[in-house]
Amino acid sequence: MRNDEWKIWPYSGVFFFFWLASNILVPYLGIFYEEKGFSDGQIGILSGIFQFTTVVAAFLGGWIVDYFKKSGKFITLLVVGMILSSGLLYIGRSMLFTGCVVVLFSFCYAPVNGITDKAVMERVKERQELYSLARSKGTLGAGIGIIIAALLIEQADYFPIIMGFVLAILPCVFFSQYFVNKKTIETVLSFADIKSILKNRYLFAIYGGIAIWGMAESGVGVFQALLIQNAGYSIKLTSLFIAVAMIGEYIGFLVLPWLKKCFLLSKILVIAFALQALRIWSLGSIGIIPVKWIVFFQFTGGASFALMYSVMTILIDRQFEEKMLYIAHSLKAVMNNGVGNALGLLLLGCLFGRGNERIAYWFIATGPVLMIFYLILGYDMFDEGRHKYGN
Repeated sequence: MRNDEWKIWPYSGVFFFFWLASNILVPYLGIFYEEKGFSDGQIGILSGIFQFTTVVAAFLGGWIVDYFKKSGKFITLLVVGMILSSGLLYIGRSMLFTGCVVVLFSFCYAPVNGITDKAVMERVKERQELYSLARSKGTLGAGIGIIIAALLIEQADYFPIIMGFVLAILPCVFFSQYFVNKKTIETVLSFADIKSILKNRYLFAIYGGIAIWGMAESGVGVFQALLIQNAGYSIKLTSLFIAVAMIGEYIGFLVLPWLKKCFLLSKILVIAFALQALRIWSLGSIGIIPVKWIVFFQFTGGASFALMYSVMTILIDRQFEEKMLYIAHSLKAVMNNGVGNALGLLLLGCLFGRGNERIAYWFIATGPVLMIFYLILGYDMFDEGRHKYGN
């Protein structure tokens, strides 16, 4: 271990425990609402509220931290808000009350990852590949969270899930106290600063690519189990596909530093989008190609997320001024979840109802393919080694 690797330990801790807690609770919110007696329509509304507030909160949270420059203390407030709102979710019964609590929970939940992304990148300017090492702990935590949730969900009451979430998220308070906040001369953002993000020459390559990613990645969400079931396979395959994808994701974060030494960042993105396209295409081809090949492409597709997300994080850190980086990093969630994922789910929902699920999956797999051509045609498009800000 090189001497500067110790710098990432508090960020690794937040990534690990945040995603551990997230995967204990968030995937089961729909079941939780159902147990409370809410109808399918009400569950859809609550899920929509969560999705919308998550997008808005990711942006606002970035702006708040950009303004006050207190990332660690802000994460502490967010953790307190998540603990409070998770308890209120448990005791709430009415639709109105639950909707208000969901707004509070998602507002506290959404900014944490983007804030930590920016904080760790600020800390490892000279060795940006350390970011992937820190972020890999989030994948490890997410995997453990799924296992814990599978054990807790077997209980008759939902209280163990809530307590598991609370106990898992609490350590983030400790780790966030050791975030290093870099002092800057100018801390007030103007409207012109926001416009400069929108005018950046790499806006589409970065945020458009993230949106395309989100649209394709919607295929491994709520519709994956339905796709597998409609193809005549056991729904348990869903768990297998998710498990091997998470293993691939963890390995992807670990190998990124080596890839960064061998390839331009734009070429790593080509690899990432190619692996993602194969992942989504193979899902759409279930029943046509052997399951063992689908399992393999889920594994490599999991690695593709690690490569894409790490490279986009590095590029954002390079392309924007210091005072705008929290907002710039938070926009990743806006484009991934609010734009890309929402469009993908809408498309899948429309085509699934007409029995065209294969066509839907093959169609969203074309997005990454088009992004590959765009990146290849723009060889060294990010002017690596000649960027304006950062290293």
